[in-house]
Amino acid sequence: MEVVIINKVLFVGLSDKIGCTPLQSGTISGDLIDKIIVGINAECHKANLVNFAPLDEKGKLRYPTKSEMDIGYEYLQELIREVNPDICILLGDKVSKYLSNKLNSISIKHPSYIAVYKRKYIDEYIDGSINTINSILNGM
Repeated sequence: MEVVIINKVLFVGLSDKIGCTPLQSGTISGDLIDKIIVGINAECHKANLVNFAPLDEKGKLRYPTKSEMDIGYEYLQELIREVNPDICILLGDKVSKYLSNKLNSISIKHPSYIAVYKRKYIDEYIDGSINTINSILNGM
């Protein structure tokens, strides 16, 4: 009998959007992550460093503060204990700077950055992310 080992991957974005789950399908980022997940032979989970939508005084989404990231990290640690991922995929510079030395992780560009500023490279981004993640998982 063949033993099949399923690796676990946790994608970590920055913060929630109003009324959305982390990296929700139907959002720019969620749709690109979903395309990456299709190509990965692993159980995949999605989370955000900050598990709420940080808003400015006008009710607009803003970048979270360091203290908000600190609070979110406590929640994220609980989720990591539950999921027990083999690797965390950190999305974007802010998440990477905050978490890279705290987790077994790799960093990739944030999907919304690619979709907005590097649109003609979306296919390369998806293929490159899949290849990088699979090569790490295959080496485990």
